[in-house]
Amino acid sequence: MAEPAPLYARHQSQCALFTILRNLFYTQHRKNRREDAGGAAAAQLVVLPSQEHTATLGRVAIPLRKLPAAQREGLMLVGAQGMTYEAAAEVLGCQVGTVKSWGSPRVSTPARQSKA
Repeated sequence: MAEPAPLYARHQSQCALFTILRNLFYTQHRKNRREDAGGAAAAQLVVLPSQEHTATLGRVAIPLRKLPAAQREGLMLVGAQGMTYEAAAEVLGCQVGTVKSWGSPRVSTPARQSKA
């Protein structure tokens, strides 16, 4: 009959097997965390088509071109670049009220000006 392995050898092999099982568990856990079973992460990676932005820009650019140069520049400074009315008035060399009135719906639009 074979002699049983010494206690120290059995303990070493148990420790090695436990370490292997623990590492497999952690590896599987990390792998599951990275994988997206439900597709939730993939749904967030949607990119909108650029054609919509181009079409929107085209709809805005046509009436914008019909505006007088100073008014167009004022709207671009305040609307597109995010300047304050005061800063835009300083850049344009006009009164703050003038720049504010360019964004007001009371001011006649290019469409109304072309009908007159």
